Amino acid sequence: MEEEKLLRKKNRLATQAKRQVSKTSGTLAAQQKIANVNKRYKNSTKIKVTVNL
Repeated sequence: MEEEKLLRKKNRLATQAKRQVSKTSGTLAAQQKIANVNKRYKNSTKIKVTVNL
């Protein structure tokens, strides 16, 4: 019973960590894409992509 509880807790923490990692890498990728877009259109003041994270 106690072991099962600990195992469940461990699995839950593992999935939380995975989710957090994928979230951060996703935002990093998004930031890089946005930076590339802004660089490409830096002469045009109309096109400016921003994101709130």
